[in-house]
Amino acid sequence: MDRPERGDDGGGGGGAAEPGDGGSEGGEGGSGGGGGGGITRRRAMLGAAGVVGVAATSGYAVSQWTGEPTNQWADVPYPDTSAAESRTDFAWAERAIWQNDRLRRNLYAFARQHDLAVVLADASAHVDDEGRRLAPALEQARDAGVEAWANVGVLRRIDAETFATNGTERERHLDGLRAVAERYRERMPGGKLILWQEAPVAGEWIPGGKWNRESVERMQQYGPDVFTAQRRAVRAVSEDLDVGIFLHFPYIVESRQPEVFAGVMDDLRLRESLPDFVFTDFYRGWYEKDISPEQTNEAVRSLVRNARRYSDDSPVYYLGESHTNNPQYTPSKQAMRMDLRASIGAGADGVGWYARTKYTRTELGFDPFVPNEVDPDSLGDDLPVDTITVARDRYLYAWAATFARNGAYAPDRRFDLWLAGEGFDFLDHAVWADTPDGWEFLGDVGGYHPDAQPHVPESGPLVSAVRALEAERYLADGTLRLRVEPREGADGDARLDRVVAVPFDLGAFCTEREAFRLLQEEDVTPHARIDERVDATLDRTQTVDLSVREGEPRPIDELVTPETAGVRRDLARAEGDPTFAVGSYVDLWLLGEGLADLDPETVGEELTDDVTPLGVVANDDAALLFGLPRPPLFEGGRKEAMRAVRERGDLRAAYAMPYFGSGNLPAPAHAAELMRETHPEVANFSVVWARD
Repeated sequence: MDRPERGDDGGGGGGAAEPGDGGSEGGEGGSGGGGGGGITRRRAMLGAAGVVGVAATSGYAVSQWTGEPTNQWADVPYPDTSAAESRTDFAWAERAIWQNDRLRRNLYAFARQHDLAVVLADASAHVDDEGRRLAPALEQARDAGVEAWANVGVLRRIDAETFATNGTERERHLDGLRAVAERYRERMPGGKLILWQEAPVAGEWIPGGKWNRESVERMQQYGPDVFTAQRRAVRAVSEDLDVGIFLHFPYIVESRQPEVFAGVMDDLRLRESLPDFVFTDFYRGWYEKDISPEQTNEAVRSLVRNARRYSDDSPVYYLGESHTNNPQYTPSKQAMRMDLRASIGAGADGVGWYARTKYTRTELGFDPFVPNEVDPDSLGDDLPVDTITVARDRYLYAWAATFARNGAYAPDRRFDLWLAGEGFDFLDHAVWADTPDGWEFLGDVGGYHPDAQPHVPESGPLVSAVRALEAERYLADGTLRLRVEPREGADGDARLDRVVAVPFDLGAFCTEREAFRLLQEEDVTPHARIDERVDATLDRTQTVDLSVREGEPRPIDELVTPETAGVRRDLARAEGDPTFAVGSYVDLWLLGEGLADLDPETVGEELTDDVTPLGVVANDDAALLFGLPRPPLFEGGRKEAMRAVRERGDLRAAYAMPYFGSGNLPAPAHAAELMRETHPEVANFSVVWARD
């Protein structure tokens, strides 16, 4: 999917939302916009009835396993649900990723640690080499204990009409597909093959392969015959292989052209050839740059539900956006969490995050997390350029949010490993951990592209992080034993200075640069399971034994996000109620002067006509009221909800934001900066806003 992401027809790939009708910097408005995040007045206030409540993103105030009070917090459904345990989540890998030895071995290690499948995308394998280049990657996945799926079967060197009418050319295509399936079956019996890729965007549905209305019509006309023949070819190799289908989202989602997918499924049903599963993707930035995140969330839910509905309840897999897309939109932490919440809430059987192999600078988006800031030319061609290497922390945050919904990833069960040192180049020092089953490869340090500033220093010391490791596996005997091995060509002067293990906690997620700052400026030790100086020169393999500190560490969020740590517990307790529904709450962001004097006990009466928030944080410039119930706040409509801006002289702006939840609470200073400097983006992300 690293061809041009979207075309100019057939639904616009999410970029063809209704154009905005203008807007201004002042006054009141709904959020929405045209093109670059401009604000429109076309969005109406959403009351509780207009929002679908889904599973809460929540923390907990007592241990779900012992019932004892705890200071640790996780972003999990409460009580823990079987849905998180029954999903098969997956890591999508383009060919440029899985053909790179360093990236592949690290991706497989990550997948093994977190029980993920890996999708090896090789859309033209059946016409290029009959799966020969896939074979080694499949073997290595098998040897690593990782389930690998493959994305193949895109129409190449044959258009849909020729496939349907020319038996010789059709058999040539199917012979290649059978050869791929045979190589796959030998290495992954009982696995999954995904046919097509965002059809009809990819593939020669018309001669030349352009994506337009004609290609959509050809897919409708010939697609059922193509898929039926392909599925039979694969099943002739093995009845145990699952065969899925992958259409582009505008032909599934309710607000676009769902009749296309429904019609294809109807025709496949008549041929007794419905897919074994449906694969979908949705890159929310194409929507969210123009319309509200809540409307975007509804599109995600619609995509998953329609895919299941029209395929007779086939499993549905959902690939979300962690990358920067063609309109130069980069998602926020909240956007990725919304994506996750909406897709899982709609019943996705597995989720994954797209790692793009094309670099685009960030220009759009509400509070983009780990934005792409360097000139693409500065990255060169010598090292792989993709979301994993240039925005590593963003990609891993998306996965951290995914893991945190599972109670097995509570802070007392998982930890992040921070390796501080100097001289690490790109994935050039292997880190192994001793386990009851022997030495286990955790990953290579130095995961960032060395030119991906400002997320990695140009030179000097740094921190490389390994995320969400299982405490029982690695720390059970009170010692973490690590082996650090320089790869061929590694700098012999590299050093490992310090190793720190902190509780895994999504709400206190640190980028590698932030982790480095904390180690330099703060007393991390009380918050760590392990904190030891090593001072080892890595000119050869080094083994270090690290002692686990006695007692429970202090909550890591007290160190990382001290402004919100206390309020976070209040929200987590509320979210622990099984009836809590995220969609029934909003956060109110206020910009003004002297707001630090707001009394949390009376702020509801003072500002919102006695509607009580779940928590409040404030400084002089900004007050954030978390968890205001929608119905009473919005009973008087937009003007009543925003009346505080007009009646208080010390307020300059107010934004009713989607409920962020205890897993992602912004600090007042950061929210104030966003409201001052990125008003259009904040307004677009809001439910409703007002500004003087």
